Amino acid sequence: YCLYDVERDVAHQPTSSLLPHSFDIIIASNVLHATRDLQQTVENMNSLLSSNGIILMQELTCNQLWLDCTFGLLDGWSRYTDTELRSADGPLISRDTWKTLLQSSSCADIAFLPVADIGQTVIVARGPVVQSYSTAKLQDHTVAVVFGDAFSLTDALCEHFHVASVPVVT
Repeated sequence: YCLYDVERDVAHQPTSSLLPHSFDIIIASNVLHATRDLQQTVENMNSLLSSNGIILMQELTCNQLWLDCTFGLLDGWSRYTDTELRSADGPLISRDTWKTLLQSSSCADIAFLPVADIGQTVIVARGPVVQSYSTAKLQDHTVAVVFGDAFSLTDALCEHFHVASVPVVT
């Protein structure tokens, strides 16, 4: 295990074991909205993804009063700085805004599940094509990256990868 801060570029992580473009899939569960700048967050994730890698994330996609009552007093709820993407109502963004954000970061094949927006959405996207990075350094270097919080599937996913002898970065 090693610590990964999604708000920092891969070159500025507290560990040197992360290689650019070395992950085929990134899983994030209800955590990306808690970052200061979503554009930078997506770019940081893309810097870890291999060419055409997969982003699989679960996010709340509409502001609801009960969320403000539950999380509004936490320091991180209103720490975002990208007010051009998010409203004063809170840190969550709509499906349309997620789609625009991911497309602007060269992601493709963006899909939302369930089809109807019920407020909790699984978003799947294919990351950008990486042209210039040599994959020669990546042989025998399989690692899973899992973003999440205490109320997500993070522990179950980490255990699954551990059983499969795949190192995990959380």
